[in-house]
Amino acid sequence: MSRVIVPEAKRLITGAETCQLKPYQGGADPAGTWTIGWGHVIGLSEKYLMAGITQAKADAMFAADVESHIKFIQSDIGAKVVLDDFVFGACASLAYNNGARVFVGAPSIVGPMRAGHIKEGVLNFYKFCNSGNPLVYRDGLFYRRLVEMHLAIRHVLVTKPYECKGARKLIDGLAEFGDVGKMREFFETHHVKRLCPTCNPKR
Repeated sequence: MSRVIVPEAKRLITGAETCQLKPYQGGADPAGTWTIGWGHVIGLSEKYLMAGITQAKADAMFAADVESHIKFIQSDIGAKVVLDDFVFGACASLAYNNGARVFVGAPSIVGPMRAGHIKEGVLNFYKFCNSGNPLVYRDGLFYRRLVEMHLAIRHVLVTKPYECKGARKLIDGLAEFGDVGKMREFFETHHVKRLCPTCNPKR
């Protein structure tokens, strides 16, 4: 059995994934991708799930999905890298959202961590906020990365922002732990103003 994740990490994941007992297609998911429960992607051998599930089934599937998504975290980052419970929990959320082997393709995170710079690695979570086919930047995923970074570094579960003002505040809240200049520049460059209630109140 993989390492148990802290309750705050579970709340982060379930708070970001709306539980649906009927199949649905997420707006950011590739065409033809059907999801159910707490963001469980319905596989080719799971067509029976298209009929719908109970809450108990959704919760059981969530537990199994978390288990399958976190089992490679420690080995992919490095067996000798010490991840405290909150860093591991934030990594679990990132893996649940981006795939179990996300850290294999994340040198900007893994490299610093293997060198003993855990916070520096965590502060690069923001680089993983694209989804869809083709991959497209999503403000919502950037905001989720901010929540994960605060959980990992400050050991608190903050509320996910829904607009740019809240995102900038969370970025500022990480400045004491490392250089957030590139993160701030990245956000200002990619922020989708037309979908932001602050930048476009008439949307």
